[in-house]
Amino acid sequence: MKVILIKDDPKHGKRGETIHVSDGFARNYLLPRKMAVQATPTEEARFAKLKVQEIAQTERGRSEAEEIKIKLEGAVIEIRAKAGEKGKLFGSVTAEDIAEAVQRNVGIEIDKKKIKLGSPIHMIGEHRVSVKLHSEVEGNLVVKVAAG
Repeated sequence: MKVILIKDDPKHGKRGETIHVSDGFARNYLLPRKMAVQATPTEEARFAKLKVQEIAQTERGRSEAEEIKIKLEGAVIEIRAKAGEKGKLFGSVTAEDIAEAVQRNVGIEIDKKKIKLGSPIHMIGEHRVSVKLHSEVEGNLVVKVAAG
């Protein structure tokens, strides 16, 4: 039987792919679990249209991420934190702190999970931080931690 996958399946393929499986597997496993639909001309046309829409949406998201990357590359985000005499912070600067500072200073909202810190920042100074804006776009941000 020819079916179109609705959900990703590691053994059989990705969403939107048309695959051939045995009739029993399709009727007893894939179709009842809403993992696939039978590949009729109507369903194939619907999934082709959805694929075109997904590609357009992905391209729009990538172009928006490129614009945000340009804004972030030129910005220096300053964060003030309490520090000791030798420049060691009392506490640390985390991805959440950086996300809030970017929102405040640049006006761009970034999810804290997209900010890639190896470990929290514990020292005063300038630090380069990587930000994953899109699956294909990654930007760098300069975070300047000052004693305050």
